[in-house]
Amino acid sequence: MDGLQAVVLRHKLRRLDRFTARRRELADRYRRGLSGLPLMVPAGRHEDHVWHLFVVRTAQRDALREWLTAAGIETGLHYPVPNHQQPCLQHLGLGRQSFPVSEAWAQQGLSLPLFYGMTDAQVNRVVETVREFFARG
Repeated sequence: MDGLQAVVLRHKLRRLDRFTARRRELADRYRRGLSGLPLMVPAGRHEDHVWHLFVVRTAQRDALREWLTAAGIETGLHYPVPNHQQPCLQHLGLGRQSFPVSEAWAQQGLSLPLFYGMTDAQVNRVVETVREFFARG
């Protein structure tokens, strides 16, 4: 590696560190703001988590998603069909209860907005809107 390549690589790594640090801050803000709700919030078990997604779980996933959408907050459903139910694996004849944890995530997982440029105010708005959903009874 020559000197120019080293400078470029060092610059990219510093930028990646800032990017990852900000995502970690946002995830921490979500975890603090959503604590105490009837919702499974992801835990940061390792210091190296980059928080590509922030996926919560609730049995009221679809109603919560509609509530957030009505408030102008986009959400995502990542992997709404578990792997064992994908068309390419149908020939294996695996039933819906073959992998109950995967089934639960597919039915209850909801990705909240999380991106590098997200502001604290935007996270606070998502948190407040989720709290309003659960407070209504």
